[in-house]
Amino acid sequence: EIYMLKTVEYIFDNILIKIVRAFGIISGVILLLMVLLMTAEVFMRYYANMPIEWEIDVVENLLIASVFLGGAYTVSNEGHVRVDFLLNYLPLGKKYMLLAIGHFGGLIFMVVLSYYLTGDAIRSYKLQEMTSGIVPLPYYPIKFVMVIGAYLLCFATISKIRFYVKERRKSPSV
Repeated sequence: EIYMLKTVEYIFDNILIKIVRAFGIISGVILLLMVLLMTAEVFMRYYANMPIEWEIDVVENLLIASVFLGGAYTVSNEGHVRVDFLLNYLPLGKKYMLLAIGHFGGLIFMVVLSYYLTGDAIRSYKLQEMTSGIVPLPYYPIKFVMVIGAYLLCFATISKIRFYVKERRKSPSV
C-alpha cells in the first residue's frame, strides 16, 4: 500500500511538473506576444496614423492570462517574492515548517479564489458577457483561463507543501 501511494505521488508530481512547465512556457510566449502587439500599436499609431483599436483590450486579457498561467510555474520554481532574511537564520527544519505554513495560507486563499472564479466564469459564459471596449470581446474565455491557472496554482502549492514537509522530516533539526 505504501509503495502504491509513493508511485501515485511520483506519477502525480511528474505529470504536474510537465503541465506546469508547459504553462510556464505558454506564459512566456504570451508576454512576447504582448510586447509585439504593443510595438505594432505604437508603430501603427505614430508612423502610419492607423491605431489598432482592439490592442489594449487584447493586451489586458493577455496580461491576465500570463499571470494566471505562469503562477504555478513561479511557485514550483520558488520565483515568487518573499522576505527571507529571517528564514536564513533558522535551522533547516524550522525554515521548512514556516515555508509549509506560509504556502498553506496561500493555498487556502487560492482554493477560495478558484471556487469564486469558477462560478464567475460559468456566469459570464451563460450571460455571454462582453467587454465594453471599442471592439467588444467575450469575457468568459479569459475567465476560464483564470480558472485553469488558479486550480493549477493550487496543485503546485500542494506539491510544494508536500516537498517542505518531506524536507522537514529529513532535516536533522526536527
